[in-house]
Amino acid sequence: MRAFLATLDGDSATISQIRDGVRPQVGEAPASSYRSALQDERYFVRVSRGVFRLRRQGEDADAGAV
Repeated sequence: MRAFLATLDGDSATISQIRDGVRPQVGEAPASSYRSALQDERYFVRVSRGVFRLRRQGEDADAGAV
């Protein structure tokens, strides 16, 4: 997921877009697996409900909180 989001140059993506983007590498996985992984605030920022982007290097974990 980090590699896919890195290709977006800081833009955000929905969980569905992320799932479609990584499916060739990881195959099918339950939607809950994506939601769980995206909760890792070390790497991901929740932009809005179901929308995430990659955390920028040095960005405070509270900077992107919704």
